[in-house]
Amino acid sequence: QQDGGLMQKTVAGHSRSRTKAETLAYMRSLGLKNGAVLPLFYVTYGQWKQETETVLDKLESWYISDCNTSVYPIVSDVVLIRSSTLGEDNHETSNAGKFLTLQNIKVDRCSLKDGIDRVFGSYEDAVVDLDQVLIQPQLCNILCSGVLLTRDLSSFAPYDTVSFDDKSTDVADVVTSGSGNVRTWYKFKNNKEIIHQKQFTPLLAMARELEAVFEHDHVDIEFAICKCPNAGEPALFLLQVRTLVDNRTKSPFLLQEKHIDSMVTKFRQASKKYPGSRLLGDFALFSTMTDWNPAEIIGCEPRALARTLYQNIITDRVWAQQRKDYGYRDMRGFPLITTFHGVPYVDVRVDFNSWIPHDVPVHIAEKLVNFYLSKLKANPEMHDKVEFDIVFTCYFPGVREKLIKDLQTDNKTQFTFSDEDINVIETALFNLTSKILEPGFGGSESVPSTIFVSDHYQKIEHLEERRVAIQKSDLDIIQQIYWLVEELKVFGTLPFAGLARCGFVAVQYLRSLERFGAISKEEFEAFMASLDTVTKRLSQHVELTKSGAMSRDDFLKIYGHLRPGTYDVLSLRYDEAFDLYFRNGKENPPTDVAPAVVHATKDPSAHVTAEKGAFSEETLIKIDSIFKEMRLQSPTAVVLKFLKEAIEGREYSKFIFTRCLSDVISLIVKFGESHGLTRDEVSFLRIDSVLALYNECQLTPEAMVQSLKREIEANKSIYYSVTQTVLLPPLLVDESEFYEFFQFQAVPNFITNKRVVGNVMLCEMSGHQTNDNLVGSIAFISSADPGYDWLFTHKISGLVTQYGGLNSHMSIRCAELGIPAVIGCGDKHFNDWKKAKCVDIDCANKIVSIVS
Repeated sequence: QQDGGLMQKTVAGHSRSRTKAETLAYMRSLGLKNGAVLPLFYVTYGQWKQETETVLDKLESWYISDCNTSVYPIVSDVVLIRSSTLGEDNHETSNAGKFLTLQNIKVDRCSLKDGIDRVFGSYEDAVVDLDQVLIQPQLCNILCSGVLLTRDLSSFAPYDTVSFDDKSTDVADVVTSGSGNVRTWYKFKNNKEIIHQKQFTPLLAMARELEAVFEHDHVDIEFAICKCPNAGEPALFLLQVRTLVDNRTKSPFLLQEKHIDSMVTKFRQASKKYPGSRLLGDFALFSTMTDWNPAEIIGCEPRALARTLYQNIITDRVWAQQRKDYGYRDMRGFPLITTFHGVPYVDVRVDFNSWIPHDVPVHIAEKLVNFYLSKLKANPEMHDKVEFDIVFTCYFPGVREKLIKDLQTDNKTQFTFSDEDINVIETALFNLTSKILEPGFGGSESVPSTIFVSDHYQKIEHLEERRVAIQKSDLDIIQQIYWLVEELKVFGTLPFAGLARCGFVAVQYLRSLERFGAISKEEFEAFMASLDTVTKRLSQHVELTKSGAMSRDDFLKIYGHLRPGTYDVLSLRYDEAFDLYFRNGKENPPTDVAPAVVHATKDPSAHVTAEKGAFSEETLIKIDSIFKEMRLQSPTAVVLKFLKEAIEGREYSKFIFTRCLSDVISLIVKFGESHGLTRDEVSFLRIDSVLALYNECQLTPEAMVQSLKREIEANKSIYYSVTQTVLLPPLLVDESEFYEFFQFQAVPNFITNKRVVGNVMLCEMSGHQTNDNLVGSIAFISSADPGYDWLFTHKISGLVTQYGGLNSHMSIRCAELGIPAVIGCGDKHFNDWKKAKCVDIDCANKIVSIVS
């Protein structure tokens, strides 16, 4: 055999890629400066068939001569037997993990022969004479093992990505097998800054050396760091190296260091505040999932139209107006979301300010904000659960005990709170919550709704009236878009934000009652199941449509505006893609029954049925006792009705306001088409630019289109070169994290107390494709956007979402439908579990297991 360069072997005049074994042998022969390759022995299938005994003789001699336990940290008289086929680790495919690897094989002829036969057997009918099996000694005293990729696997952006296990001392395949608790560290490659994580310095040096040998910058490296027998410095071993297969289409967009530097500058600017500012807190944090949770609602990489729509109608001003109206600190003028080259983050400091009751004195409020920030910084996995685990937003059963526990007993921050401080905070929360629970005038109702809930319902109904009036007017498209957006903010997202706040208070009360033992887990689930919601009506109406009892047209009159990505112009509406979402729906079934309507009444009491029905008389006595002990000014019956109306109202108000929002998006598509712009191009427009045309009169149509196209190209460039390729942590704590960071493990939210085993069904709507055979499966979706309601019509047995919090819409819906769910499991869990064929979700024990 002759060398044909690193990646080539020339055999009998034919050139081919090196196998795993040949590559390692080549690296061992080079003598790496920044690592070592263990001794190795390999045999071809042809040799093994013809000379089995001779090969075993040579193998035993090799082990005795080369595998010295005084030199290498290896297990005595034990080897690994690994695959090394022609179809692995080449430029076209890696086939990573496809074939068998055996550990703890004794160095005796019988065990070696059996092991080699088994590995060759795993190649099955595809085996050829030049395929190989690789034998190496087995490492021990492992300090750290894992995989380093010198490009991001998804985008091929220039990142070193180290997935590692530093807990297992006797195996080096925890990362590749997915069998343990793995941590991941990311580092931007072009950064000249000092590496903060010094333990990875030798590994990165070996990576740069291997890149030079391979003559390209995308390699996949398996490694182990071990304690040496001579008690010297830990030794770094190269276990495998191969080219990362690059199937990308060539793109003119490239993430560069100047993009990272500009985000650092933005971070510094966003962290500043002027002297005397209303903004309290000594430092800033930024999260993708706190409070209004952009990762859940618009995603981590939204295009310009989706992102700016969300900001315009909610997070620029409406969110703060709602908080002020409810008695929290006035944070109007402070946008909730900050973007880093299109990646949306919640400004957590601003958010924490907005949860302080306005009558808390500034010196206590300042301490409280700093305490919240410090607690989240120390516990980043809580960033999607701050309303339950960090901040105090309302007065609820057990609030005083929790205030004392969090602010005094368990307080590990430098910000201390006296008993008087606790009293002030508790009183402020009591006053604020009393206002939220204040009953209105009952009229003919025996139990009145609260003032806030009644007002929000009335406003949301006004939005529908205004939407219809604008549609029927003779306004042009731009005028319709402008006024729909303006009315949407006043009569849509503002009351929705209020009902969302009420819904959170309701859930907080229910969970507190369960924690106090006033209601059982079963009663909590029964209460949620008693709710009359859009999701339930949708499922019922789908079944009616399938049976022919409801026409498709009547169904779409009610639900046609819904789209899986509520803000995404690329996500088709139900009335644009009925068959995509409801494949089994009948075409034009008979219309011999009157169409059903979802909450078509303007009287919220009409869809609040028997709020006491889920609780026994004994339970009601316990609840009444707790509420009286809390000194609530509202009668227990009013509070119970509030719990039901608030949770139902949050979903109902979103259903109504998204009808108006969906019309806005459809009109923007229509406007784009009339000027030769595709739906894809329109997705890169900012809503501000569209709305600005309302007051624009000097531009000719041609000049206007050219101006919009320039914006589209600029936004597209940033999106593909930065937004889609930059890697950032879900919680930004320090500017150094733009260059390097650890991915922390998210703590999933388990919904219901049930257990389900089912097949994994990945549902991705970005390409307008969905899956058949969802019935009985466990659906996996990235966000917990309620636009995915169509999933529930397919009778799924479980749900897993990558993003979303305990109080998200999908959490509430799964609770009310009794569907076992894991909400907001995070990137690591989601990417691991979605690769499985079948998973076991045990909500009671908070465990997800891969079955197959």
